This record gives sequence, structure tokens and C-alpha cells, in this order.
Amino acid sequence: MFRSLTKPPASRAEAPPGGSARSRLLVLTVVAICCLMGVGAALIFIEARASSQRLYDDSLRETGKLLLQLAQHELIEHGRSLGVTLLETETESDPNSFRFQVWTEDMRAAFRTADAPATPFMPLDASGFGWTRIDGAPWRSFALWNRQHTLQLQIVESQQYREVLPRAILWRLAAALALLVPVSVALLWWIIARSLRSVRALERMRETLAFERRFTSDAAHELRTPLAAIRANTQVMQGARTPEEFTTAAVNLLASVDRSGRLIEQLLALARVDASASLPQRFEIVDLAPLVHAQVAEHERFAARRQVEIETSTEPAKVRGDRELLAVLLRNLVDNAIRYSRANTRVVISCDTLADGVELVINDEGVGIPREERARVFERFYRASGTHDYGSGLGLSIVRRIADLHGASIGISTGAGQRGTCFRVHFPAHAPGRSS
Repeated sequence: MFRSLTKPPASRAEAPPGGSARSRLLVLTVVAICCLMGVGAALIFIEARASSQRLYDDSLRETGKLLLQLAQHELIEHGRSLGVTLLETETESDPNSFRFQVWTEDMRAAFRTADAPATPFMPLDASGFGWTRIDGAPWRSFALWNRQHTLQLQIVESQQYREVLPRAILWRLAAALALLVPVSVALLWWIIARSLRSVRALERMRETLAFERRFTSDAAHELRTPLAAIRANTQVMQGARTPEEFTTAAVNLLASVDRSGRLIEQLLALARVDASASLPQRFEIVDLAPLVHAQVAEHERFAARRQVEIETSTEPAKVRGDRELLAVLLRNLVDNAIRYSRANTRVVISCDTLADGVELVINDEGVGIPREERARVFERFYRASGTHDYGSGLGLSIVRRIADLHGASIGISTGAGQRGTCFRVHFPAHAPGRSS
């Protein structure tokens, strides 16, 4: 028996942790490659900058030598005043490039480019390369005397001008990295995907073989108990001396057969669910509300026998998944809630659409699950303490496996009024299925 209620307030369930081994491997590899590329680009830039500075120095030295020879020639051939005029005419300097001065040893008859200061760039005893500052900015300097030590040329070049080539190199390196990184990521993704494909196939095969061995062992172990009970009750029926003794044995036999049938049904359901993990998922949009009502109708007689009332509060709650597997998930949760409920209690089932997905809530007023055992109830063939011989120990493991296939999370808490158990299954909004 069941009745509908006003929708209870829904709470949020935690989303399942995301991420995959392939994504993590790709991220780590990309980070490593970006670091290596960055270090390589930095080393290339440092070396290129040093090489360009050496080239600028060589050019500055040669320019200085030519200017000194030109100044000496003009002064000798045309005299001091005419030579200065001709030299200034023939050597118009670029304000963004270099400036120079020519000094006599007694600091007289000096001439310079128009944008050079009236005082020397550096002391007259300077020789070779150095650094000076003009208007607060750094300039590379070079000083050179003629052979007779009668003329000294001082030439300077703006550091800003000398950074043009390194900046061009830096931009080209940045452009190359901007092109190489996406190409490398795409290539790595392709390589990792192809490499992991065979690994995943081997892993699936190993998991399948391990599952088959575990399934066979567990099935044999679990079926041994009800089969032994069937054999014992059959022997009692054969040797019954009174109708009452025969009837009691027959009732016990029927209960053992029911338990065996349920166990076999759960084992087959578990096998189907595990097989689904290795097959392509043809998921569709499924509304949970009709599935809830179908399971309530299916369990109505069972609930009546257990003297349990079922109440529902549903609204359209659409998830992306496999309709049959979702029905199996609901069947196990509803059956589990009724089976472990006390007489004259109720089971409340609701499904609701939240901002981040859909939440299915099943609340019973049964024996409850101790907090320390809630993590283990999803293990196969595990029965919580105090549940006696009610179930096969497979229902919740089937629920967890189906939830995993749909990217859903399951939470267990104490039921309403601090009685029984509350199961919350949270489905992310139209999340695609996964097979891990």
C-alpha cells in the first residue's frame, strides 16, 4: 500500500570525484613539456642576447675606428675648422643609435656630434668598452686613441637601441611556443590515448577474469547454505511422523527455495551490471518518477505482508542513463527499505530536480545501519550487524555499481526522526555514463 505526499525538501549530495588517469597523465606531461620548453626558450634567449650584445660591441668598435680615421684625415687635410665642419656633415648620427666625440690630448679643438654633450662621455684615460649614463639612461661606451696618441674618440650607443634585436628574438620565441604547445598537447593526447587503449583492454580483461573467479567462488559459497537448508528440510519431510512436522518442514523448505531464488536473481543481476561496464553505453534521457511508481506497484504486496506503508513524493526528474539498470537500482533500494523495516512503519520515496542534477531519496524506519558499517554495506555479500538472514548481501553492491556507471554518488544517513536509514542517490545533470 502506498500514498503520495507533498514533496519534501531535498538536500544536495556530493558530486563524485572526477578526473581520469589519462587526463592526469596529460596534464603532468604538458606541465613538464611547458617547463622544459620555457627553460629551453630562456636559455636560447640568454645566449641570443649575449651574442647580439657581442655583435653590437663589434659594430661599435669598428664604427669607432672608422670615425677616428675619418676625423684624423679631415683634420690633417682640411685644417681644424674645416675638418670639423666636414666631419659633422658626413657623420650625422641617429639619436636612437650612437653619438661620438673626438678630443685632442690637451682637451682642445674637440668636436662632436650635435646631440653629444660638451663634456667627455668618460675620462680621457679610459680605453676600450665601458658603460656611461646619459639623461639617466644606460649607454654602451667605447674609447680609442690614434697611434700618435693625439686624438681620442669616444663613442656611445643607447642600450635601448641594443635591445631591439633581443626583443625581436623574444617575440619570435614566444610565437614559436604559442604554436608548439597546442600542437604538442594534441600530439600527446593522441599518443597517450593510443597507448592507454591497449592497456585499458588488458586491464578490462584482467578485471573480467578476476570478477569471474570471485563471482564463481562467492556464488558457490552463498548457494551452499540455502541448498543445505533445502536438503535438510527435504529429509525432515521424508521422515515426518506427524502432519504438523511435515507442514513446518514444507514452510521452511519454501523459505529456503525463495532465498535461493532471490540469491540467484541477485547474482544474475550483478553479472549483468558488471558486463555492462565493458560494453558501449547507449544512454538516453530517463525520467525517474515513472520508474519509482512502477517499483512501488511491484512491491505493494511485499510491503503489505511486512505491514509497511509506502509514501511517494515525485516530480519529473530526468537523468541520462540506462532505463533497465536504473530500474534495477530502484528495485534493490525499495526492496532493501521494505525488507529491513519494522512492522507498522513507513518507507518514504522522493525524487527531485536540483540545480546541479537529480536526487533520489529513500527513507525507512527500520533497524538502521551503524555509522561504522555504512562504508562496508556496499561490499558484496556483506550483511550489516543486526540484519540476521534477511538478504543476500548483494543488493547494495549492485546499487553502487549502477550508480558508478551513471556517475552518481550515494550517501547514507540516519532516517527521519533519528530512526532507520536514509539513502540519497545524486545524479549529476545529464552526466554521460562511464565504464570505470
